[in-house]
Amino acid sequence: MVSKSQRFIFLESLHFPFWIIKDASWFAAIHFLLYKESLQLISLTFAIPTIAITGYLIYSAPNKLKRLENILLGLWLIANTSWMLTELYELPLVWLSITSFGLGLLLMTPFLLLLKRSIF
Repeated sequence: MVSKSQRFIFLESLHFPFWIIKDASWFAAIHFLLYKESLQLISLTFAIPTIAITGYLIYSAPNKLKRLENILLGLWLIANTSWMLTELYELPLVWLSITSFGLGLLLMTPFLLLLKRSIF
């Protein structure tokens, strides 16, 4: 049987390859116009589970530091995905990117303070 800790580590590890596939497909959709529609779909398809996994990681984080770390990653992912949707589908989501990046920057100080406290 898989423990909650093992599941958390597995999903945390799976989260990054999904994100890379999402971003690589986004990049390719911009530069390889012959395959643009397929690559857009791949980007969107991988964005959805990546965001869902991040939500689960936030919910099931074992401590405050890990929770805040995943909130920061979630904000970055939301900003990144809304930027992607703005570029690929011409959706007016720049405000969501700016807001998410801004919130992430605001949460950096508490995160760094918690990180420092956990190390020293």
